This record gives sequence, C-alpha cells and structure tokens, in this order.
Amino acid sequence: MDWTTQPKAASSTESAATVSIAFCFIVADASGKGTAAALMISSVQTALRLALSFWGQSPAAAVATVNSYFHKASLPDCYVTVFCGIYDHSQRTLRYVNAGHPPPMLFRQDHSFEWLEKGGAPVGMFDSGPYVEGTATLNAGDVFVAYTDGITEASNGAGEEWGSQGLESIVRRNGSRSAAAIISSIFDGMSEFADGTQADDATALVFRADDLGWIRNDSQSTCRVN
Repeated sequence: MDWTTQPKAASSTESAATVSIAFCFIVADASGKGTAAALMISSVQTALRLALSFWGQSPAAAVATVNSYFHKASLPDCYVTVFCGIYDHSQRTLRYVNAGHPPPMLFRQDHSFEWLEKGGAPVGMFDSGPYVEGTATLNAGDVFVAYTDGITEASNGAGEEWGSQGLESIVRRNGSRSAAAIISSIFDGMSEFADGTQADDATALVFRADDLGWIRNDSQSTCRVN
C-alpha cells in the first residue's frame, strides 16, 4: 500500500488512515479550510475507529453512527466526505461505504476500470439516511486508487481541470508498476498539468492485490509542500 498527502498549507484538511480490523482504511476530506476543518476530520477519523471497533466489519453501520453524532455536534455547512473500506484478503473482498467522496477506482488486469460509488451523503450533512454498502473483488494484480478532489480539480492556466480522465490516463499507463511508482506518477502528472501550481490539498492512496490476495508491501508515505 502507498499513500501520499500533499498539503497546500500548514494544516491539511484531507487524509488517509488505516484501522486494525482485518485491513481497514479511511480516506477523507473536510469542507472548509484551516484549523477548524483539520480538527473536524481528525475527530471523524477517531470516531470511525471507535465505531468500527464496536460494529466490527460493518462499514455502513459505523459510518451511519458517526454521521448521526456529527450532524448534531457540528456547525451548519460542516461535513466530511469519507471512503471507508475493509479488505478481507482470504476472500479477496473489499466491503466499502462511499460517503460523498470522489469514487475510488479499481484498475483491472484487463485494463478496465470499476468506480466505487455506493454509499450515501457526506458525514454530518444530514441527520440520518441510509448508507449502502458496496462490495468488490480484487483479483491478482488489480490496483486500488483512492484520492481527494485536490487531485482531480487541479487546474491549468486555461482554467481546465485535470479531472478523473487525467487520473485514469496516468493509472492506465502506470498500472503495472509498484504502488509507490503509481503514487509518484499521479502527483507528477497532476503537477505537470497544473504547471507546478497547487490550489488545494491533495491525497492519494494506492494498493495492489498479489496472487494470494495479500496487499503488496511496497508502501511509503510522503508529504510534499508547494
């Protein structure tokens, strides 16, 4: 697994975290900027860790519980987009909830893409609402890529956004490489498109399933600041 966060300023409002229940991971992005948003996303991650320890391998129940609490506790217009996934290597199965987050992609060995969209509204936006759990099977060599909108909304001098098409093109060209190399290619491609400028924090997480269903251990974490 490989994840990189590239903050624009001192306090990042996006992050990726792992939780020790099977193999669980969370990628999140808060509305707003600055210290308040950073504190909110930290609180949501902590609450999700606790909820997952209570609900076990039910990401939908955990996200619903955290959403109900944060809607009551947070200020209006404050919310967090969250992708929460639990990967069972023995079954090669990823169970997930996408709470308003840009949909992660699965890059298959046949060069097709699957976008992981099932879930519900961002955490804290509404008091209640169903969160639908999605499932996906990771075959040997399949690559999972999660990201925040700081990557896809990177823009060039003409005001054009890199978009999911730009990200998809990079992953397609580099999908056979290690997770660390794919991460580097994503940020290099984003920077090249945006002429080296960065208007928002950017986070990406990449992992690949091996022949036995395990996640390949070629991980590193990097923080870059423009």
